[in-house]
Formats: sequence, C-alpha cells, structure tokens
Amino acid sequence: MNGERGNILIVVVGLALVLFVVGFFRSDAGFWGTVGYKKLMRLPCGVTVNHPELARGEEVSFPLIVDGYANGCGWEVQNLRAGTVQVFDTTGHPVTREYDLVVPADSKEAPYYFSANLVPNAAPRTDTGTILLRANGGLLHDIPVAF
Repeated sequence: MNGERGNILIVVVGLALVLFVVGFFRSDAGFWGTVGYKKLMRLPCGVTVNHPELARGEEVSFPLIVDGYANGCGWEVQNLRAGTVQVFDTTGHPVTREYDLVVPADSKEAPYYFSANLVPNAAPRTDTGTILLRANGGLLHDIPVAF
C-alpha cells in the first residue's frame, strides 16, 4: 500500500514539474500561447480585491495588506502601477497616506496582480471608514471597514 502512495506522489510531483517547465505558472501565455493560470482564474473586467477579505464593515488591523488584480475596463497599468489606495474614516479624514498599487516587474499581460502594504499615519476619528482604491484613469472602488 505504501508503494502505491509513493507512485501516486511521484506522478503528481512529475505533472507539476512538467507544468512548471512549459510555463503554465509563469504568465497568461503559458503552454506556448494557449492557456495559463491567469485565463483559468476568469476574473471579471475591472478590479478584483483579494485581500482584505472582509464582510461589509468588518474590522481591519494594521499594517493592512491590500492586493488583487487589475483587469482592464478603466483599471489599466501604467509604470508598474495599477493605481493608488488609501484608508479614510467616515468623516473623510485620512488614516493612511496614499500608497501605490504596485505591479511586479515581470507581469506582462492582464490580469495584473497588484499589492500595497498600508501603515496608519493618524488615528481614525470614527469607528468605521473606507478603503478607497483609485485607478490610474480616475475610477474608484471602495471597501467599507471598521476600526
């Protein structure tokens, strides 16, 4: 029985290695331009925020990592930036400074992964607020939060 498990493990590791070698995990153009992991994600047009994964009004803690994907429709990447992000309290008082949504230099095709690490520079004046993402073209995406 242990021999069968070992054989299955070798097959799985071998398959993963082959996928890595042919470029499946590298970009949207994996398998020599046919399909890659980015196409399999089937992200909608626009912006998709992965983190923070918050229910409406859920409490955040700092430092706060914001990451996700920019996938066209006004969320275009320029100079390795998908836009900016900033946290505000309900009165509009900034809790963090404005941070760039940085895209890794090796990203060649949409959807583009972005991330930012936000550190507060002021205490919020209210118990709730908003994470505000701004595209390079001016589009906005907000995420309600609690402090």
